[in-house]
Amino acid sequence: MKSKVSEKKVSSRNAEKETWSKRVRKGDNSVDIQVEELYNTGYLVTIEKNWRDKKGDYKYDCKKYYSETNPLAEEKPDPFDELAKTIVKE
Repeated sequence: MKSKVSEKKVSSRNAEKETWSKRVRKGDNSVDIQVEELYNTGYLVTIEKNWRDKKGDYKYDCKKYYSETNPLAEEKPDPFDELAKTIVKE
């Protein structure tokens, strides 16, 4: 059985800062990427990975990064597309 890869992008703006998110899902595996505009220059990028290991146990990993540019900006190709698709394959 072949798994389907689905993607979802969301952008929102609250009173003072903007946030973006993207989800890539394939079967039981998913990668969520959230980008939050910081008050100073830059963005907080959070990458959450959920997957099932070979034993069938659920696993979770979360990493946060600082970026000077928004990796989910619409102006250029999304640099996380290949990363997310690679992570989902694992």
